[in-house]
Amino acid sequence: MSVQTFHHAFPHLFDGIGQVKGKEIKLHILNTATPKEQPQRRIPFHVRKDVEQELKRLQQLDIIQAVDGPTPWVCPIVVVPKKSDKIRICVDMREAN
Repeated sequence: MSVQTFHHAFPHLFDGIGQVKGKEIKLHILNTATPKEQPQRRIPFHVRKDVEQELKRLQQLDIIQAVDGPTPWVCPIVVVPKKSDKIRICVDMREAN
């Protein structure tokens, strides 16, 4: 079955953002891994409001969650402009990996 045929036969599987519901995912980290707390990058002033809105949207969609309190693993976000004048928020995981 080709991708196009599969997509046509099951269009409901491709709506919105994919999530695994009813299942808790656990990330297994090696005991030898050293936590990295990287400094945050500066976010340009002209996109800060857009970043706040996008983070709020991602939180409402249950894609990300707020962290209350200290955590040993901190990675900076990188803001990338889209062609549609919106932004994409990426995480720089280079040092964590």
